[in-house]
Amino acid sequence: MPPDQISMKDGALHIDGYPDAVKLIRLTGKKAKQLAHYAAHRFDLQNSKSHLNNMKPDNPEAVNDALWRSAISTYIKCFTGGAARNTKLRAENIYESVPVKMKAFQHFEHLRNKHFEHDENAYGQAIPCAAINGGGKGFKLEGVIANTLQFVTFDVGNYGNLQLLITEADQWIEAAFKNLADVIAAELERESLEELLGREAASITVPTVGQVGVRRPDDA
Repeated sequence: MPPDQISMKDGALHIDGYPDAVKLIRLTGKKAKQLAHYAAHRFDLQNSKSHLNNMKPDNPEAVNDALWRSAISTYIKCFTGGAARNTKLRAENIYESVPVKMKAFQHFEHLRNKHFEHDENAYGQAIPCAAINGGGKGFKLEGVIANTLQFVTFDVGNYGNLQLLITEADQWIEAAFKNLADVIAAELERESLEELLGREAASITVPTVGQVGVRRPDDA
């Protein structure tokens, strides 16, 4: 179900895409949790694709750099997992262990993990220096500085590779989501209408500022 088919109306969730539906029920259990994780990955991949598409030649350099970094970081996040999203994507499942695709994936993984998120590789450097004069002054030291260097990670080839990797991951997650949704739907169809309508209604809890450092419960 595309995200824009669900909206808030009179303080309750409203199903825009299903005019005959009378209730939106909350799904629980292992399959429902996995479906939620798939949906989160799909959201991130679509955002990554949007970031790439919004990179334009006439954008300020800082805007394109931010979009590029965000596209890579959001894409790789799907493969790193986390405490509240432990169903992570696996590159070998999506790219079928094709060496050139896996190499491209690992390149962006290293960029995200060892440059954008953590300053570990040579793409970012700070070089401490002291400028010494040639004599003739009452002092030898002109100044102490540190040259900071950030090497370019964007080029047309990298852009095309990332776009291809995101597209394939998006296609994989769409298929996985649909297959799992079909399994869940078949199981629900075996229940009576009374049982289904008696289930808990789906709801959204708006986070508070105090929850910014708290892991959300993984209890889909």
